Amino acid sequence: MTTAISGRELALRRLVSFFVGMVLFAQAATICFTAATSGKLWLRLYPIVEYDMYRDPHKEGERVDASWNLEASFADGRKMEITRQMLGLEIWDFIGLMQGILNQHLEKQKSQLINLVRTRVPDSANISELHIKSLGLRVSRNGPEKIDAETLLTIPFPAQPLAATTPAR
Repeated sequence: MTTAISGRELALRRLVSFFVGMVLFAQAATICFTAATSGKLWLRLYPIVEYDMYRDPHKEGERVDASWNLEASFADGRKMEITRQMLGLEIWDFIGLMQGILNQHLEKQKSQLINLVRTRVPDSANISELHIKSLGLRVSRNGPEKIDAETLLTIPFPAQPLAATTPAR
C-alpha cells in the first residue's frame, strides 16, 4: 500500500534537503579553506573549525599560557608593568605583536614594540630591558589554577631610538 505525498509535504522535504546540502557544502568548504591556509593536508571530520583553543588537548598538570604581560626594568632597579592601554593597542593587536615576537622572533615587531614603549610610556629614557612574561594557568581536575608568571623573553632596550623602517620597493 502506497501513500501519496502532498505537494506541500514534497516542497518541505525539498527545502529541508536543500538546507542540509548547503550545511554540508559549507562545512566542506570551510575544511578545505582551513587546510589550504594552514598548510595541513589532513581533514577533521567534526563540524568545528580548527581554532587553536580546540586543536590541542591539554593534560593534568600542564602549563597553559593564558596571556602575556610586558614589564619594564629601569636602570635604577625599579620595575613597571606596561599595559596594552598604555601602548594604545587593541587586544588583538597586542596579542599579534606578542605572538610575532615570541614565536618568530621578528626584528621588525621587536623594533615596533620598542618604538611604541619609547613614545608612549613615561620615563622610557631610563628603561634598560623589556620582559615579556607569561601569565600561566595549570590544568587540574578542579579547573584551571593560576601559577606564577614566567619570563619568556628579555629584550634589551636601546638608549637611542631605533631607525624607522621603510618598506622595500
